[in-house]
Amino acid sequence: MNVIDWIVPREKRFFHMLAQQSAIISNGAKELEKGFSNGSLAGTARRLKEIESEGDDLMHSLYSELNKTFITPIDREDISNLAMLMDDILDACFEASERAELYGIRQVPVHLVRLSELLVRGTHEMHLAVSALDKMEGDEIRKRIVKINELESRAEEVQRQGLKELFKEKDPILVIKLKDIYISVEHAMDRCEDVSHVLGDIIMKHG
Repeated sequence: MNVIDWIVPREKRFFHMLAQQSAIISNGAKELEKGFSNGSLAGTARRLKEIESEGDDLMHSLYSELNKTFITPIDREDISNLAMLMDDILDACFEASERAELYGIRQVPVHLVRLSELLVRGTHEMHLAVSALDKMEGDEIRKRIVKINELESRAEEVQRQGLKELFKEKDPILVIKLKDIYISVEHAMDRCEDVSHVLGDIIMKHG
């Protein structure tokens, strides 16, 4: 029996693990934004890979617990969907950093930096919302959901402006490289919104 078994009652353990996972995702987004903002991407992919591995280990533990638990505090499908969507966010962050390193990007466009900043804010709101599941704080979760949706809309506009500027670039290879990175970061932001939709469904069922 591990430490979590002693500290967290079985019916609450899934909330604890999901909150842990959301904190890891938030840290991953911060690491990506740090690399983009500093203009120095050396080591960012390696550090994100370590964070991703931490997230994968936790997700495997969550699924193992899910498989041996007959009755869960919320729908089994909702727990699984939250875990998978949050894992997708971290995968997309790693993908963005890996591509930036692989492509040898030396200067990150300002709109891409801005997009990563919005992702940090989105994952932070997501973490607060997921953490509020423990006590099923409907009003708190709804407030965070609204904020995530606002941030996702702003991210779409930032990406649109960024691509508009990018397509003025004369080097077609650079355009392809940077567009790939934009897509990865935007994918992460989209998954944040998907998490908010699942959270909305949960509080509607249990409100």
